[in-house]
Amino acid sequence: MEYTEFQKKGFEIARKHASLPIQDRLDIIAQTFGYNTAHVESYTCTGKWRGTSDISIVFDNGSSLFIGNCRTPEAKKASTISEYVNNTLANFNPETVAQAKKRAELALMNRGAEDNAVAARRYKDGRRPKVYSDISAKKHNCVPILLFTQPSPARRKSLFALRKRVKRARTRQASNQS
Repeated sequence: MEYTEFQKKGFEIARKHASLPIQDRLDIIAQTFGYNTAHVESYTCTGKWRGTSDISIVFDNGSSLFIGNCRTPEAKKASTISEYVNNTLANFNPETVAQAKKRAELALMNRGAEDNAVAARRYKDGRRPKVYSDISAKKHNCVPILLFTQPSPARRKSLFALRKRVKRARTRQASNQS
């Protein structure tokens, strides 16, 4: 299996930080998401998954990041927790996340410019708003995501239907007045 440059860099960073105490590694992961500290909690599963435990990193504001699932006796071991924290650190560390955000922002800005050009060609009257107005960073399940402000397809559909109804009402009103 061939790894990407992000994965290789993440593995190097995880190896570099493997000698640090678990709390320091957890703090690095927390800082990636904009928090100060974090701790590990395990929750026993029920039903079909009885006998296993979910392992999560809980940040200082109470939000959590799922990092793994294993048998309950193993989930309590420090070596297992350390392994899961290292794997998470390989995926979520400040250097690779910043690089990924930079690349994603550039790609989204290019996509926004293309979509705005298409919208300008499609609606030449100039009264229609641009498809994308600006870029913003939001957090979804503790993961920073870059989003453009754009109405959802369902919202767009309802806006177009509303515009049609208003236009019909105006034409009816104009024909009734004359």
